[in-house]
Parts: sequence; C-alpha cells; structure tokens
Amino acid sequence: MQAIYIMLVSAFLWSLYPAVVALSDGKIGAPMFVLVIHLSCGISAALFSLFIIKQKSVVWQNLKTITKSLEFDQWMYLGLIGLVSTLYNFCFVLSMSMTSKAAAAIIIEAWPLFAMLLAPILISKSWTTLTYKDFLTAVIAMIGVLMIMLGSQTNIITIFTDFGSFIDSNDLISILGVLVALIGSLSLALSIVLSAEISNQVSKIVLQQSEPGLDCAFIGEVIRRIIALPPTLFLLIVFFDDISTSLDGFLYASFAGVFIFCIGSMLMTLAILKSPSSTINMLCYISPVLAIIWLYLLEMSDLSPMIIVGGSLVIISNLLIIDKNKRLKKKSV
Repeated sequence: MQAIYIMLVSAFLWSLYPAVVALSDGKIGAPMFVLVIHLSCGISAALFSLFIIKQKSVVWQNLKTITKSLEFDQWMYLGLIGLVSTLYNFCFVLSMSMTSKAAAAIIIEAWPLFAMLLAPILISKSWTTLTYKDFLTAVIAMIGVLMIMLGSQTNIITIFTDFGSFIDSNDLISILGVLVALIGSLSLALSIVLSAEISNQVSKIVLQQSEPGLDCAFIGEVIRRIIALPPTLFLLIVFFDDISTSLDGFLYASFAGVFIFCIGSMLMTLAILKSPSSTINMLCYISPVLAIIWLYLLEMSDLSPMIIVGGSLVIISNLLIIDKNKRLKKKSV
C-alpha cells in the first residue's frame, strides 16, 4: 500500500504543472521560466543524491573517468537530451499562452504514444514487436488530439469559408499553439526515453548495479539538467526580449523545478521500485484529469464537450498502452 500512496503523491504533484504555468503567465518570461526549472531541479536532485549515494568518492571518480572517455557521438546523444528537455518546457509554456490551457495540458499527455514508438529504437534492451492494436491505440489518441484542437477554436469553419479572415483571427494562433504542444509532447517522450537509457548506463557502468535503483535516477536527473543548460542559455539569447521576471514568477518556476520535476520524478521512481506490480503506473494518469480540474477551478480554462471527449480518448489510449505492459509483465513472471 505504501507504493500506491507514494505514486498518488507523485501524480498529484505532476498535475499541478499546467496550473503553475498558467499562474506564472505574465510574471516570468518563458526562457527564464525554463532556466529556473532546470537549475532548481538539478540542484535539488544533486542535494538529494548526496544523502542516498554510498561511496560518493568512488561514484564521482567513475563519473569523471567515463566523462573523459566519451566520444563525439556520445556527446551528441547527451546534447540531444538537453535540447529536448528544454524544448518540452518551452513548448508547453508557449502553447499555454497560445491556445486553450486545457487543450495544451491534455495534448502534452500524448507523449506515451511517441515513447511507444521510440523506446524500442533508443533504449538498449529487448522489446516485443508492435502490433496492429498498438497502432490502433495511436490512431485513437490522434483522433482525440484532433477533437481537442477543434474544440479549442471559436469559429474553425472559417478556414474553409473565409480563409482570409481565418488568417487574421485568434483561431490561427490557437491552432499553432496546438502544434507547439504536439512538438512539446514529442520532446517530452524523447527526453524520457533518452534519459532512461542514460540512467540505465549509469546503473551498469558507474554504480555497477545488477538492477537500476533510485540512486541512478538521481544521477541521471542531475546529468539531464546540466546538459539542458546550453540550449536554455541559447533560448535566453534568441528570446532576449522575453527574459523578464518577478519574484512571483521566480517562485512559481522554482516550485515547479523542486517539487514537480525533482521530487515528483523521485517519488514516481520510488513507487515503481517498491511496487510488486506495474499496474502502479496507471495511477499516473490521474494527472491530466486533475490538471484540467485545477485549471477549471482557477477559472483559467473552459471545458467544451469536444475537449472533454477528445481528452478522454487520449487518456484511454494511454491506459491501453499501460494495460498491455501490465499483461506482458505477468507473462514474463
């Protein structure tokens, strides 16, 4: 039962992210928001790791030795993780300001579908072959995303009847916001899959563990945030006019970095390690549902019937993917 409570707390923390982004709107620029998240998450993850990692000097020496031996393609791999980690946060913040906050929050939850396709390619372990049911699940989710996009528009029919007026309307900005959210969702999937492989390698090479533990997750998180700094600094240069901040904005971003990105991820990993069944993962999907509720209660988003139905399809498709993983694990036992 303890693992279930831990996962529920993690899911609750992650559900707060869309509301935090919405509350910080106008108080801190998107590039600065992303930078504060990376810094606060990385620093807090490093501090947590100091408390749990044994033989710190040995681990540190292994990390230095491996870092010096990295080849060009491995540095490129690490650079890609930093890029997509930064791009996810930036796209989410940007999409929340361009389209329906509820739509942006739900579309981001399409990431497991991208991860389903990317994981067999990017993570070095054995995988089962994707079936037609897996692709059918992806189609269901994409239909849901389309419904969310249409449900976020006020007069979508003008794209066919009066294209000139549509170009000058807010609907075009809203659709672009949906596309930005989709890019963010793909970036999130890449970030999760690529980082999982980093933690996997850290566990085997640095910590020399037979099975990945929480300590490799801590180290992996610190690595991810460090390599995310260069693309984040590039964002600050490109969007120099949007680096304004305030005390409230800084606090919102710091809260997201420490409690959502750091503690939320740590609790999720801990729950998975403690649970005897992978069905514990299904609790994570209360996050998008709770996120929409928080936005609605804060009067920051409307819930149209199409958004509700489309969001339900996306969430159902995610649950189908997890259910498949649960059945595969039972077969392997």
